[in-house]
Amino acid sequence: MMASALLNKALDCMKDITSYHFVTHDTTGQQGGGLEGDFESPDKLRMVTQMGGKGPAEILVIGKDWYTKQPGNSSYVKTDSLAPYGSAAPLEQLLMISPTITSTTKIGDEQVEEIDVVHIRFNFDASNSLGLATEVVPALGEAHGEVWIDKSTYNIHQQALSLGSTPQTIVTIYSKFNESVTPPIEKP
Repeated sequence: MMASALLNKALDCMKDITSYHFVTHDTTGQQGGGLEGDFESPDKLRMVTQMGGKGPAEILVIGKDWYTKQPGNSSYVKTDSLAPYGSAAPLEQLLMISPTITSTTKIGDEQVEEIDVVHIRFNFDASNSLGLATEVVPALGEAHGEVWIDKSTYNIHQQALSLGSTPQTIVTIYSKFNESVTPPIEKP
């Protein structure tokens, strides 16, 4: 199967995923401890990030409502959306990128966490794909990404996105597809 057809099949399959776990980090260390979280369809998300020596901060997204719990606090506070360009869920962002993909290349067969995958690299228009106004982020332009697709289920097990000319690459590893999210993601 050609790289573009394989990527499109994986993206179509991912639309039917009811839940997943993810771990995200960037290659420059600018995100601190990275993010770890769970997504539950259609619109529930829980993320935890380490805030240096301050401890973990938590973010809950339920529909359009966002809640944050700062390090050291025991309760959540309703906040304005922290993702003005759309969903904060990593796979949702990948789906937002897909219409602006300009080229795909199959890198080869590999293994990710003992799963047989196909590694694909693609280029996309970052300025138009994330819904960001060009006056806000004028220099993103052409960017690239990579996905590692399970050969048997077509689930995307890992993605890496590099935006524009920055040296930063955001890597996300997915697991626990269609499993119950524990504890449940609920409004605080």
